[in-house]
Amino acid sequence: MESLDAEQTIDVTIPDGATTGLVKVSVSDSYTFTSSDFRVIYPPTVSSFDPVTAMVGEQVVISGAHFTDASVVKFGDTVAATLSVDSEGQITATVPLGAQDGTLKVITSDGVGASADTFTVAARPGPVLTDYPRTVKQGQTVTLTGENLTDAQPGFDNQTQE
Repeated sequence: MESLDAEQTIDVTIPDGATTGLVKVSVSDSYTFTSSDFRVIYPPTVSSFDPVTAMVGEQVVISGAHFTDASVVKFGDTVAATLSVDSEGQITATVPLGAQDGTLKVITSDGVGASADTFTVAARPGPVLTDYPRTVKQGQTVTLTGENLTDAQPGFDNQTQE
């Protein structure tokens, strides 16, 4: 393998605000360009989200930058139930079942951006029954009325409550 000396290499730090394009190298009055573009990538950055606490099934608006090709949002380690890239700087995601308290992560082809702040999964309030028939027949379908019944799983517990 051929070794390179100081005249054969140059280290370049990509400056803030750089864009994809040719790189120009100058020495005194002469210069040259790279033969092809350097592609400058920008990983996503998460600057904020609202609300900071939400229940499973609720939407969270994530603000930041470089979201255009976002493919995944994670609440802790759990992938969002739904994801909508509203703009280059905004995503709306739905808190998934199994979400954990922790950072929000936005994943694009250029990298992963994580929130500095912690997202908190709010506990769902328990179901409350306000009206139901007191006498029923086997095989009869009845309607139970109350609050917080979304995704409720009915069951029979024929034990007497004291």
